[in-house]
Amino acid sequence: NKIISRTPYYVKIASIISYCSLDDRFIRLCINQALKVSSQVILTHCTHLFDGEPEDTTTLKQLKKEYPTVDFVEFEWDSTHNPRYWHNLGRIKGQEAVREELGWIHFLDSDEIIDTKLFEAFLNDPHTNNY
Repeated sequence: NKIISRTPYYVKIASIISYCSLDDRFIRLCINQALKVSSQVILTHCTHLFDGEPEDTTTLKQLKKEYPTVDFVEFEWDSTHNPRYWHNLGRIKGQEAVREELGWIHFLDSDEIIDTKLFEAFLNDPHTNNY
């Protein structure tokens, strides 16, 4: 029989949020909910939107002030790749910033909001560690 850790689940989780300013109306709720179920929250963003337009740095500066415990990871854009490349690169860059002691990574887009009660129920289920 596998011994299930008594360590709270959120100690083991890093949430990586892919962000662009087009989703500004969702990001605060997304971050707030991720902070409830994660010991590390990482927000990745590109220097440009996926169509090549420069990212709104005003919004990012404000978010950094509002969320000093969130790790912000920026990556450079160039015109040689399609939009799907940038989305996936944001996740890769976020994964590179995850603290070594964390065992789970939760990927989110900035317009995805965690239902924390449902998420906690899933993670507290003793069978979850079998997946």
